[in-house]
Amino acid sequence: MKTDWIIALGRLRPAYYAGVYFAFIPIFAGIFAFAPDMALKCGTSACSGLEALYFSVVTITTLGYGDVTPSGSSAQAAAGLEALLGIVTIGLFLNSLSYAISSSAQKAEAETQKRAQYSAELSRMRSFYSIVQIYLSRYKLYAYLVTTPFEKRPGVQVMNESGPIQLEVPKDAFVGDLSTLATTDFSMNDLRDLFRPSLMMSDDHKRPCVSYYFEAQDDLVQAIREFMQGADLNRWPQLSIICKNLIENSIKFDWRDAILNWPSIPMGNSSGESFIRQTLAEWDGAPKFQHSNVMNAFVALHFLIKNNLENLSLYEQKVQSALETAPLPDWFK
Repeated sequence: MKTDWIIALGRLRPAYYAGVYFAFIPIFAGIFAFAPDMALKCGTSACSGLEALYFSVVTITTLGYGDVTPSGSSAQAAAGLEALLGIVTIGLFLNSLSYAISSSAQKAEAETQKRAQYSAELSRMRSFYSIVQIYLSRYKLYAYLVTTPFEKRPGVQVMNESGPIQLEVPKDAFVGDLSTLATTDFSMNDLRDLFRPSLMMSDDHKRPCVSYYFEAQDDLVQAIREFMQGADLNRWPQLSIICKNLIENSIKFDWRDAILNWPSIPMGNSSGESFIRQTLAEWDGAPKFQHSNVMNAFVALHFLIKNNLENLSLYEQKVQSALETAPLPDWFK
């Protein structure tokens, strides 16, 4: 537009106009001192170079003391031009200075609002995270129970050649808090007791442990969904991807219908539960899906728990990292 150049003039740095203003002084002083037909009068005699510099200063500042005057129309025109340029330059300088001050104030206000917004986002994340942690710990508890045979659980009595012994809780774990023992380092053989009761005092001992696992997973996934919606994870894209992966994994490998029905399936003289337990105990090699194999559901369960625990570990790291970040991150600026 035609007014763009006017706006651009107002947005130049004030130092630019200050430099131009002060540059006019020696330029016009040189013109008055050395250019033809630009003589100055200092009383009844010609002016020196220093007096020409003095005249240039009082002219551009529009003081005009009258002790030094231009001699001739050319000198008068130059003096008038210098005075006009001084006024225009000072006006542009003041306008530029006003714009710079206003821009600085707006930038400071925007920065304050961003910090307040970021602080509010962190507060929401901290609130939702504390709720998710409740379901996360419960999920890890049942993930541990499903992936750990009875004889490997701390606090459980097992038999050896000399009689029953009591397994001890590892020194780096809280006594009674088995959720801290959940790990991705488990094999298909370790799933063999999934149909046994959890032996938790709060659980029904007639229900298989794996059924409680799926309930804990449902609660956790719902909490993660609410976390994503309430904490606005668009500001933390990596964390958003981790949560999304966890939800997708929980859908993709959730074959609970094919798993929970096995205890009621007769297998000749034995039960479906015994068949699965024996098959898992004798499993050789890594978990792998096979064409039309009844064990594929348990392979899916292995991937379900392993992938979820990996994603949850990344989730906790990213949230804690975000909550510990004091200054505004680069992506927020």
